[in-house]
Amino acid sequence: MNMLKTPRANLMLRRVPFVVALLGLLVSIGCSGPAETGGLVAGKITADGKPVTGADVRFENIDLGVGITCTLESDGTFKSATTIPEATYTISLSPSASGHQPGASGLPTLPKLPSNVPKKYSQTGTSDLKVEVKSVPVNEFELELN
Repeated sequence: MNMLKTPRANLMLRRVPFVVALLGLLVSIGCSGPAETGGLVAGKITADGKPVTGADVRFENIDLGVGITCTLESDGTFKSATTIPEATYTISLSPSASGHQPGASGLPTLPKLPSNVPKKYSQTGTSDLKVEVKSVPVNEFELELN
């Protein structure tokens, strides 16, 4: 008996192209994942109209579990090297990790925030600086500490 001539075999052969196409579609959907949203962050931070320097600026969203840190340049500007998701972020500042030197005794010293940065900005829990990151290439912010 020839298996290809049975009605059941013919039905199965007709379904093969459909099954292959369906599997291909499912694999391509599964591999692409959700579209990335968000962007880079850049801007300038000032206090009393003067650029804040000697600090790092942190963007943090506790709900997403996401945060990035950018170094403030000598003119108070910053720019992230990586994209962060679209969301609201709380901003805090910490003493700059770059250029940290040991004390006179050779022992490590605790870095301090610049004197023009109010202490409330040292932690995201006490900072009132919030920004909304959108799905654009670069989100720019001008932030004044008070």
